[in-house]
Amino acid sequence: MSIPDPFDDAMDRAVPRAARSPSSHNSQPWGLVWARSPAAREGLAALLGGPVEPSSHYLVLALDRERELRALPSLAVEMTLSCGIYLDSILAELALAGFRAAPRWFATAPGADHPSLAGIPDLWAPLALVELGPAEPRPRDGRRSEGRTTNRGPYRSDAVPEAVLLALARASTPLDSPAGSAGVRVHLVADRERIRQTGEFVREHAHLDFAHGEAWRETYRFIRFGASAIREAQDGMPITQLLGPLSAPGRRAYQLALWPPAMAFLSRVGYARRIVRPFGELVAGSGLLLALSTDRDEPSVRELLAAGGVAIDLWERASAAGLALHPVSVVLQHPEVRLRFQELLGTAGRTVFFARAGYPTVSFPPAPKRRDPWAAVARL
Repeated sequence: MSIPDPFDDAMDRAVPRAARSPSSHNSQPWGLVWARSPAAREGLAALLGGPVEPSSHYLVLALDRERELRALPSLAVEMTLSCGIYLDSILAELALAGFRAAPRWFATAPGADHPSLAGIPDLWAPLALVELGPAEPRPRDGRRSEGRTTNRGPYRSDAVPEAVLLALARASTPLDSPAGSAGVRVHLVADRERIRQTGEFVREHAHLDFAHGEAWRETYRFIRFGASAIREAQDGMPITQLLGPLSAPGRRAYQLALWPPAMAFLSRVGYARRIVRPFGELVAGSGLLLALSTDRDEPSVRELLAAGGVAIDLWERASAAGLALHPVSVVLQHPEVRLRFQELLGTAGRTVFFARAGYPTVSFPPAPKRRDPWAAVARL
């Protein structure tokens, strides 16, 4: 009888859990290489400058170019952040099983050729190499909930207790530790007047989601409208998740109104500004706003992956306290708007994640995910 491999068992738990990670447009733009053969292990150990350690395990995080959003330059930040969320979710589960991660970062540009990675899908761009070794299992200490809650509906405006704010401020990630701090800062806004002002700012600029032709065409491709499309979706955003329950005629009406050629015309006559007005009101009525920033305005891949790790820890801490999150990325996607937004929040460096948070008043269905979580994993 073969003896179960503890690392294999841990990966069997980690991969399905990480596959539920949030991502921009629910695009799930990640790939994971699991080096299992002696040749793959030796090749990756060589990249780290040493021989393969018998007790070590090697993973490579990659960006799946086939799932990448690229209509705006800023979406590169969102894609890397999404990959960081996925990687942190993997590493958090492995830490529970007693495997310590030591992320190493490729010195060359993401996507550069690495002979040791021959055999991975052509459209996967390597981002980070992770070596894992045995360690004391980390207890599930309450920092991580069993899931996280995303809800785009209205929240109660109840103040968030001080103890919860302190827990949120401690959000962290193992990706932030090697070679010094990656400089990821957590910002919490609980002051009612500042929340109201931020809601006004979002109301003023949220129409940019619709007004930028190329960006909206890309977004529209990720919206699922029909009942069967919603039922069968494995990525993207069902219109019911964005707007709540809708009748079949209602879904069809939105499908026509949001169609990019129609939206190009409607935006010129003020329709986009009208339909986003409630969005600003949702932000203004939130109990808490959360943001993450990096010290540098042009963060490295490593810093963005670390920011993704902090983001998912923040998300799960909030969910454990009964809060839901709703990311609001439009204020970060256009440089001139982002700079004004950073002045409003008082953040330095670059704000890379912003969300409203609160106690939801309605329930929203979960986002669809790929039915086979192992489809994003290549075993070498």
